[in-house]
Amino acid sequence: MANITFSNTAPAAYLISFVESFSYFENDNGIAHHYTILPDGLCDIVLFFDMENKLLDTQFYGIWNREIDVDVPANNNVLVISLYPTAAQYLLKFSIKSFLNNYRSVNDFNHLLDPTVSYPFNDTVEIFTKYFTGQLQQIDQRTIDLFCLIRERKGEIFISEIEKRLFWNQRQMNRYFNEWFGLSLKSYLNIIRCFATYSQVKQGDFKPSLSFTDQSHFSKELKKHTGNTPRQLFLKYNFPLQNSSFL
Repeated sequence: MANITFSNTAPAAYLISFVESFSYFENDNGIAHHYTILPDGLCDIVLFFDMENKLLDTQFYGIWNREIDVDVPANNNVLVISLYPTAAQYLLKFSIKSFLNNYRSVNDFNHLLDPTVSYPFNDTVEIFTKYFTGQLQQIDQRTIDLFCLIRERKGEIFISEIEKRLFWNQRQMNRYFNEWFGLSLKSYLNIIRCFATYSQVKQGDFKPSLSFTDQSHFSKELKKHTGNTPRQLFLKYNFPLQNSSFL
């Protein structure tokens, strides 16, 4: 990421089922930077600060099933709090289904940061860590186990196996997914399966993994989520034709 300073920190151990990371971007060179982000199954709180680290805006990004374009504005510092979907129920306390393939400014966290005060990266992480900790109450362990299982298997798991492992039937899981996230369990599994292949595609490996029936199925699923076949995706992100981020 040329001309941008990047910092990253992991969440506290007791938040790892809800928070993936805190990432901080400093862009002080007067030029906005454009990035293309591929679907990763996460949702994000994105805070924009001026160069004195005073808060300008807070946006929330939902789950995406297609690639999106984002910008780090000129002379801005940006904090991205990447969240697993479980955070919606246990940390945010609101459904994120209206944010599917969408983002907008939110005021849910305005009480945490005074826009007249400067907040260094570590201070902001501490503030949100304390806030998230206070939000944690009674938890349905099945929801935590479900997303752990999905991540561990990289989406390569049959729903019938999930049902047996968690004693949770497909109809109930789909109701949960649609109510909280705005998509079905199967759709979410497809996002994670495709995301798990991006690193191999970046290396020029276009062979489908076991979860895809054949090459045609693999190409179809990647094109649905990224707008590109595996080969097109490789060419797009391995030639410096644009300022892009292949995550």
